[in-house]
Amino acid sequence: MFCVQAADSVEYGIRFECRDYPRTPVTGQLWDIEANAPLSADRWPTGTSRVPLAFNRGWKGGACLYLPCDRQSIEGHANWYQEHPSLVWDPALGIVHYLRIVYDLLNSGDYGGRRVT
Repeated sequence: MFCVQAADSVEYGIRFECRDYPRTPVTGQLWDIEANAPLSADRWPTGTSRVPLAFNRGWKGGACLYLPCDRQSIEGHANWYQEHPSLVWDPALGIVHYLRIVYDLLNSGDYGGRRVT
């Protein structure tokens, strides 16, 4: 588990499944560190374009982030290797690469804060 701090100082926990790391991409799920459970939908990050695509609660039931570096999300998206080569899993960079992508999204102008329901 890791936490990534967003532009508004909210920390988002991510729990990673790291089977066969670093050769195989990891898969990350937003996680409530205190409750030791998946992060509830009312606490997910919001945004206007890129952030809601990556933090898509409907994608695989929220079990992973919709990113080219995620093991579950890259499946069925062969086009991502050409369309988003800088975001695809790189075993030489490992989990730091995934965390950097999440950090960049949460600290971009597209980030709109934590979801309010």
